[in-house]
Amino acid sequence: MRSETSIKRGLKEQIIFLREKGLSFKNIAKQLNCSTGTISYHISEGQKQKTDIRRDKLREGLGYKILRFMNNWNQKNYIRNYNNHTKQVDDIRSKLKSFMYGNKKRKNRLNIEKPNYRPLDLWRKIWPNFQQNNKNVQAVNQWTNKLDFDENNQPILYPYVRCRLTDVIINAVTESHIDHINSNPCDNNFENFSIVHKLANQAKTSMDNEELYVFCLNYVNVFEKYKNKCTN
Repeated sequence: MRSETSIKRGLKEQIIFLREKGLSFKNIAKQLNCSTGTISYHISEGQKQKTDIRRDKLREGLGYKILRFMNNWNQKNYIRNYNNHTKQVDDIRSKLKSFMYGNKKRKNRLNIEKPNYRPLDLWRKIWPNFQQNNKNVQAVNQWTNKLDFDENNQPILYPYVRCRLTDVIINAVTESHIDHINSNPCDNNFENFSIVHKLANQAKTSMDNEELYVFCLNYVNVFEKYKNKCTN
């Protein structure tokens, strides 16, 4: 699928036009400031499928994983500080719609009927009195559904909420992922909606709560066993 940038640039159409005029790959590449591989990709029959097969084959096996590890390790800023997160504010409405209807990029996206709730209703599950013109509202605890307070007994106000998985108070706009509680991306019921810390969601992957619990217990046990024997 072509990107929006590719469509706006009209590169494919220009390549086809120049090729039909008889220009060589080399001359087209020089004129359009692109690679000959890009030209081949756009005009050769079945080239996209061949590229996809070649990419998938390269990603198989241990060698590709080792290469990824090495490349990530050599990046200067490969460690991301989530406590000082400076990424621009995410499009919350897009996230909520993705939960409701499924992500377009997912192969298992379902053609479901319109849910009987709105994106704003999902947000109000966490901040019951949330309004576009009144965001000074208190969050509820995602386990008890009761109004939540921090360790100093101060109300937790929007955009902050406790991560459902770690109990850490996070900024829901910049530090969160929207998570399916039962880890089923096709179950978009209102009750299956939760907000969690990005790192917690990455650790959870496709596990449900019980599987995650066992996984974490195993790690704790291993850490306790080897923490004083570690050499690095």
